[in-house]
Amino acid sequence: LVGPNRPPGCAMGNVCPSLALLMGRKLPSTVDSDPLLEISPVPDREGAKLVAEPELAKAAGAGAVTVRQPGGALRAPSTMYASFVRDMVPDLAGQVAIVTGANAGIGFWAARALAAKGATVVLACRDLSKAAAAKAEIERALRDEAGLQAHVEVSHLDLASFASVRAFAVDFRARHDRLDMLLNNAGIMGVARSLTVDGWDVQLQTNHLSHFLLTRELFDMLARAPGGGRAVHHSSMAHKAGTPRINCEALNEGAMDGMCGLAGRLPGAAPFVRYAQSKLANVLFAFELDRRLIAAGLQGKVKSVCAHPGVADTHLFDAPTRTGSIPSFFRCFAPHMQSAEDGALPLLLAATHGDVKSGGFYGPQHEFRGHPVRCKSGGHAQDARMARELWVLSELATGCRFLPGDVHAPVPAGHPAGVAHENAPPAADVQRG
Repeated sequence: LVGPNRPPGCAMGNVCPSLALLMGRKLPSTVDSDPLLEISPVPDREGAKLVAEPELAKAAGAGAVTVRQPGGALRAPSTMYASFVRDMVPDLAGQVAIVTGANAGIGFWAARALAAKGATVVLACRDLSKAAAAKAEIERALRDEAGLQAHVEVSHLDLASFASVRAFAVDFRARHDRLDMLLNNAGIMGVARSLTVDGWDVQLQTNHLSHFLLTRELFDMLARAPGGGRAVHHSSMAHKAGTPRINCEALNEGAMDGMCGLAGRLPGAAPFVRYAQSKLANVLFAFELDRRLIAAGLQGKVKSVCAHPGVADTHLFDAPTRTGSIPSFFRCFAPHMQSAEDGALPLLLAATHGDVKSGGFYGPQHEFRGHPVRCKSGGHAQDARMARELWVLSELATGCRFLPGDVHAPVPAGHPAGVAHENAPPAADVQRG
């Protein structure tokens, strides 16, 4: 249990100096002045008590509840999710949403909230059995707890394969005539270095390149959505940890000077540098898409928004922890985690709230946790040149053209996707105005 108005666990900069080096020496508040801060009725997590067992949750008070993820794993308690979904997520009846990686964690809770508000939700997942279990759990929960009939579908999407992304888009078009929200949520973290069938670093392709391609493949449907569509990109605080940067001369290798230069000195750090770079790519993509929407006169058709969950208790940490590859200082995140449900709130805000701005970045009020507000990106996220270069390289890597702008970065000599780019089809034809 923890006292009010202070984070639980170790004091950053004392017990956990490595974490303090990466994330700052205190829990910073990077909140911009934003009307969402005033209108949100959701209580803050500060002062709530963290519990580890269901029976303790009943006595904890402060609105804390303990829940189990699909599969039964006991996770951190939620203090905000139910009231946020009830009060802040609008009626979504008739709308259609895609959530990648929706079988567990933040994607699951985002999908559940969208379904609770009437949207038809497509769970785009690699493991169809896990996706089917998530679908059944959403349907059961909404039926038993609220008397609602959920409209949830399952569709196969393997983000480690561009062919799978294209097949998913074809299948979606065959089944739906509209798309209102695309939540590019799925991601992997800190896995051992490997290349996909397309020849790209598995974290770069899963977390960024395939979402770039998916957004391009379905962009015209977003642009035709009544009231405008939204492309929501899920990043992480890692996008600014140690100011990682994208190496546009060797995209597949990454710039290993990120994470305060720890990649070459700390065993096991390199996979997390690549993860941080992929999360920076998410932010750069979101902001560059917004700039290109404005240049193309399409800003009224689609909003491009980015969100991060703070530090949320999800299965994202499980794989590197099991393999023993996670550096010991990452374990200091654990006491500061909010629940996966509460971690889903910035993503939900970005996807549904009427006051959300295209090109905005949304996350927890206290960065690690708190109710969602518009906040500041960091590191190289505002580097427009890097964003333009990444855009062109993403076109090259995926073999497609997507809202080309008037400034293109030079193609690095010997780039593996150069031939594919020369033969790439034009971007989807979207009516302007």
